[in-house]
Amino acid sequence: MPNNSMKKPTKPSGNITVWPLFVLITALTLQSGCFWIIDVDTGVLCSADTDCDADRYCDVDSGICRRTPENCGNGEIDNGETCDGDCPDTCESEQSCESATLSGNARTCSAVCTISPIDVCRDDDGCCPSDCSKNLDSDCEDGGETGTEDGSGNGDGDGAGGTGTGGENEEENGETENGNGNGNGEGEGEQEQEQENGNGGETGAICGNGEIEDGEECDDGNDDNSDFCVDGCKLSGCGDGFVEDGIEECDDGADNSDTAANACRLDCLRPFCGDGVKDSDEACDDGNNSDEDSCNAFCLPSFCGDGLVQAGVEQCDNGDDNSNSVADACRTDCRLATCGDGIIDTGENCDDGNSDNNDECVQGCVVAGCGDGFLRSSEEQCDNGQQNSDIDPNACRSGC
Repeated sequence: MPNNSMKKPTKPSGNITVWPLFVLITALTLQSGCFWIIDVDTGVLCSADTDCDADRYCDVDSGICRRTPENCGNGEIDNGETCDGDCPDTCESEQSCESATLSGNARTCSAVCTISPIDVCRDDDGCCPSDCSKNLDSDCEDGGETGTEDGSGNGDGDGAGGTGTGGENEEENGETENGNGNGNGEGEGEQEQEQENGNGGETGAICGNGEIEDGEECDDGNDDNSDFCVDGCKLSGCGDGFVEDGIEECDDGADNSDTAANACRLDCLRPFCGDGVKDSDEACDDGNNSDEDSCNAFCLPSFCGDGLVQAGVEQCDNGDDNSNSVADACRTDCRLATCGDGIIDTGENCDDGNSDNNDECVQGCVVAGCGDGFLRSSEEQCDNGQQNSDIDPNACRSGC
């Protein structure tokens, strides 16, 4: 019975990474009661066929060495094969305006060489497609398709000696003009062409076709001027006269201004209180949002009673709660409650609203009394405060 144990694959030469051994079982053959294991994939990583054993190829999609298909190499194209024995290993085109692409793999009998016409304007690829011009493709002289070797298809002329076909500017036995000419004999016939090397006319950029062409900054394929690409295929920007959704609040183009009232500002924001410009709905605008100066954050002039304390001018401002009769309230002149304002506040015994110390309420809003140092002419003969004495000669006595 064959040994069906796994064997570690040999590491190939070069810097090839070897996976841990995972031998894939693709078929089981029953023979004399034993299972035969067919080894298909080695698990060896590869980047080219040379990284694999002779009976294997490199699967570029997975990067793993795989066994060559069973029928590949028998000289017959079997089901699933595109070639066998004559598979292409290179792919080229003799025409400058054709591209050649090699797909598949000769080792798996799946190689295919596909030839396709080039119809895209691209610099320095040797081809000038019919719809291209010099400003779109550096391979074009003035425009039109690059002529072919047989000179066919661009014009004709009739003459007694023969006919000639254009496509190249000169022929061995005659001359052509703009892709048209006469043969060896005498003849007439002339057809003007827009360009020397082809039928195509000069094509300019088409704004709105969804492709960014020469001279365009963008092309989103629509005529919506509220997005990033506007008329003329220009990138949207503040000052272009178009309001970009989600980016700008307004845009009046050349009329944007940071000094004119009610104008859209130069940063494409609407005029607002605090931008330093007095607009029609503002009484003032000092360019800030402070409530402590003469123009408040609502662009209204500050005043006592507006509930905002103007620095350096008001001591307090409680708006409608300002009062000249309520104890401890901010007064209606926006000054703090104080002794002498006529209202008995916290900490005062009296407040007669004056600064006369010869009446019933003296300095500090204290009720007058003998020993306070203030003479009440109607009640006291003298009052020297703490110097009143009943033993010192000539002193004001304690009873004033």
